[in-house]
Amino acid sequence: MNAYKQFNSSDIVTTPFVVNKAFSFSGSNNFTASNVGIDVFIGTEQTQSLFNPNSSATTGYISTQYKDLVFSSIRQLYYSNYYSQSFGDNVGKATIIPNNFYITESVNALEGLVETGAEVDPFIEQAGNIQFNITGPSRTTNYYNYLSNTLTASRTLNNVNANGLGVIAIPSNLFGEYIKPGSFKSTVTKNGFEFICIDDGLGNIFTNDNSGYKQAGNIIYEHGLIIYTLNRFISGSIPATSLGPSTYVTNPNLKIEFSSSITLYETQFNCRLRESEFLSTNNPSAISGSSSGTPYPFITDSFFKPYITTVGLYNERYELLAVGKLAQPLPKSDVVDTNIIINLDMY
Repeated sequence: MNAYKQFNSSDIVTTPFVVNKAFSFSGSNNFTASNVGIDVFIGTEQTQSLFNPNSSATTGYISTQYKDLVFSSIRQLYYSNYYSQSFGDNVGKATIIPNNFYITESVNALEGLVETGAEVDPFIEQAGNIQFNITGPSRTTNYYNYLSNTLTASRTLNNVNANGLGVIAIPSNLFGEYIKPGSFKSTVTKNGFEFICIDDGLGNIFTNDNSGYKQAGNIIYEHGLIIYTLNRFISGSIPATSLGPSTYVTNPNLKIEFSSSITLYETQFNCRLRESEFLSTNNPSAISGSSSGTPYPFITDSFFKPYITTVGLYNERYELLAVGKLAQPLPKSDVVDTNIIINLDMY
């Protein structure tokens, strides 16, 4: 038999907190495993005026996509404000220039109206026509490119070579809500040299070329996308080893490491029992005979104190939602309040 008590709003506190989990995958065979699902794409700029699915090359380990559409999607979503310069295009300013002014009636007719004192404005509305042209950039910088922060970002597609850009697509069931900034690392070993890429926590990917770490692309944390755009994969060894963005991501020995981020909500329930409450037991074994019998004598003695072993959380229909078991039976005090704290983590 249970004893119920209603919670007050002050007894329930919900606190969000972020948890992380580290992942590491090595080799394209592991990427395509059924419980992983990491895909790799190559994007190339479209060379023909119209998209033709019959002649466009495809890409992808798991899902098949067209290379030029991958490039166009990446450019529109993440680089549309960075066409002319890596730190952002200048704000477009439109200018209105009046031109093609002409009068459909003769000038003499207009002068005659002025001499007779007639109203000129309606005549001008009928006789004259002014057209305006708007000049300025054909595009604006008012696109949302999923920047990681409010700092000036560095993004560019100007130096993408003929091999195209490389994209690693991590599914949301692995990265959660977003990839933890500063946790991504990719490695390709070729000719004894390790081409290592890391993210700086600000949305940029840096790699170690023969002159130190330089930017090689960008990472979109909330979409699980790592985009390699610059040809930075060059070693200083002899003979020199070079990898383009597309050959880097499609290398069969590519290894990636990252941490996922998920927000959990810890709800704390404070089960407050007053000193005058719950001083008797509801355990059927305390009744002699049957449920309608009398309690055993020790139940009514002054030294008797019930012990609490389990706390259940119920909804308004008295349906059990969660059960909290105490590590050991807790005696109920009749002198001070008893507080039992239940922490419940929910996604």
